[in-house]
Amino acid sequence: MNMNANMHKMKMDATMHNRINGKKRRHNGTKRLRYTALLMAALLSMTFGPAAYAAPPYDHIPESCSEETWNRMQDDLIEWDEIGDLVQYYNPTYTSAFDTAQGSVIDLEGSYSSFLRDMYDVMDETDETVDELMENQKLLQGLDPDTTVNVVDGKPVTAAESLAQLEKGIQAAKAGRKEVAAGIRTASRSVKNASKTVERQLMPVKKAMTNALEGVFIGYEQLSIQREMVEKQVSLYETMYAMQQNLQQNGMATAYDVSAAKNDLEQAKKSLQDVDTGMETIRRSLGLQLGWDGNTLPEIGTLPEPDVAFVDTTNPDADKSAAIMHNSEVKATWKPDYSSSYGFELRDREENEVTGRLVAKMDSLYADMKQKKALYETAKTTLEKARLTRESAERRYELGMLGRSEYEAQQLSYLNYEASYRLAELNLFQSINTYKWAVDGVVTID
Repeated sequence: MNMNANMHKMKMDATMHNRINGKKRRHNGTKRLRYTALLMAALLSMTFGPAAYAAPPYDHIPESCSEETWNRMQDDLIEWDEIGDLVQYYNPTYTSAFDTAQGSVIDLEGSYSSFLRDMYDVMDETDETVDELMENQKLLQGLDPDTTVNVVDGKPVTAAESLAQLEKGIQAAKAGRKEVAAGIRTASRSVKNASKTVERQLMPVKKAMTNALEGVFIGYEQLSIQREMVEKQVSLYETMYAMQQNLQQNGMATAYDVSAAKNDLEQAKKSLQDVDTGMETIRRSLGLQLGWDGNTLPEIGTLPEPDVAFVDTTNPDADKSAAIMHNSEVKATWKPDYSSSYGFELRDREENEVTGRLVAKMDSLYADMKQKKALYETAKTTLEKARLTRESAERRYELGMLGRSEYEAQQLSYLNYEASYRLAELNLFQSINTYKWAVDGVVTID
């Protein structure tokens, strides 16, 4: 598009803007400078305070969210891989911070509209000035170059000298207009990117909230595993209690044996009740943090299997470099201190100290993954042996080669091994997840 076409488009855009607002542009230099200063100050110093923009209605899906993702979030099930999305659109802490920051963006857009009107005024004034200069230029070009056209401080000014001055004025006006147009484009890009800047500024908040709520989710899974085991224990103790009562009736068990079996059953039921209470508390807590009102409890999904191969395939050296680049505590030491050479030395010393502690933390987390993987593999092998022992006990019991009490003891033993395996699997998952978050910058160095 050539210059004339650009000028025409800018004028058309300004005219349309004025029609929409029902106002005629006013040429007011003081007003123009005030709005320009406001916009530039907003662009250079806009910050985003902490502290919900309300979740978008179902029929208004945010641009940053796909329809599939949005639809998944509308059910009553919290799944592991959607925690981050639920934080972004429903967590009260994050959404409040976003709402506050987005208010700054709205103010910025309002200032930009005023700025745009005033800049079009400047461009129109410049165009008018150039037109006048070019008209004068045409008049002077028709005169003899040596003709005196003006007298300045008693000295005659010829047509040729005036033409030279006019040409400088025309070029200066065009250059000024070009700078104004460039300023409009720069400001426009800044305003368009403002919303993206909000999300970028709040990314550490989202990461921290997601990481914390993933920990709560894992805690729920731990209780879920415990509940399965306790529920099976309740079933077994009910069987054993009934068996002791039958044995007592046949004179083969004492009142103490019956009382002990009853006590075991009651303790197991109490444990089951405690676990259920804990799980309900976590469901309510997760719900309040991820969009539920507290009256309705969400269902909690299951964790994916741990990525066992990751432990042996990840590159710890590359992970350390990534962790250093992403960690906010390390980044905070990068701010230069130009006051003195001592300031530089102090900054470097602090950076080395924080980086050293982070590297040590990454080594610790990596070693923890290795240990948890070894414990997981040991628990897996032990569970397989326990499974074979249990199957042997079942066959012997069916053949009458194993007493009821011994059979029940084998069942309880297997339950303990199964619980150990499930917890080892969960611990490995949690260790890998913690390590990955550390690589992404979310870790407490101390």
